[in-house]
Amino acid sequence: MLVGQEKNFKYLSNSIVNNDFVHAYLFAGPEHVGKTYLAKKFAQLFLCDRGLGKQCFECKNCKQIEAGTHPDFLLNDKDQPVNVEEIRELNHFLELKPYQSKIKVLIITHIERLSTSAANAFLKTLEEPAQNTIIILTTENMDNILPTIVSRTRILRMGFEKEENIKKFLMDTEGIDEKKANDIVKMSCGRVGLALSLSRDQEAVNNIREFLRKFDETIRSKSVVRRLKLAEELDGADKPLNDEFDVIESYYYQKINKKENENLLILTQILDKIAQSRIFIKNNVNKRLILESILLTGAKS
Repeated sequence: MLVGQEKNFKYLSNSIVNNDFVHAYLFAGPEHVGKTYLAKKFAQLFLCDRGLGKQCFECKNCKQIEAGTHPDFLLNDKDQPVNVEEIRELNHFLELKPYQSKIKVLIITHIERLSTSAANAFLKTLEEPAQNTIIILTTENMDNILPTIVSRTRILRMGFEKEENIKKFLMDTEGIDEKKANDIVKMSCGRVGLALSLSRDQEAVNNIREFLRKFDETIRSKSVVRRLKLAEELDGADKPLNDEFDVIESYYYQKINKKENENLLILTQILDKIAQSRIFIKNNVNKRLILESILLTGAKS
């Protein structure tokens, strides 16, 4: 079990054993904290060969869920927003009778990205669910979900995990040494799912290191031209701003605490602006303006 999810998993397991489960769930929390992982483990509790509320990880059903090949299990985990036509296909999946098991399970990640029309099309499914179906939704931002969707789900909130717990988990389960575990923990910012992913992807670790090196060198240069150029590059990147902010915050907080940088006042000002910018992001302020405001902190013409 992914570290930090034991309590949530036990709660979900008990709800099945006690016949206290509902047809729709909403797992809410920051990205990469294990929402999709937990949703798949929850699905196994419904579909395992051992019976409802059981999970063996070894039976045909459990293995098919992990592989994404179970005929009564569907994971919709796409970077792009789900459109109306895709929602109709997902609804059709739920309407069909279970083929191999007694229950069908559908997981839709990033439910906040649904357009209004797609959300309205999906709402009817939540209001009038097909028999023997379980729907699990995940989100990083509940504020962007239709209240009528939220009100028809049981909400499970998930958060960040302590660094020491993530470090121990990586060393115990992934067999990595302490130095590498420390580096990954610093990069993952309390996101156990991201830490696990980074432990298996050295290229991603190198990319984060390069990003931090470039950002730090640009800030140290105090050059307006260099800073505006970096703002342009980051504006064109696909990665969500909040993810970049998490890494920068973790990196600079460590420098401030250890007094590793001569520009501590500027770093503090940058961190303050990042905190303010998270509010701007929620209010759909222009991404380029946000980046320029942060990067121009302490710059000299």
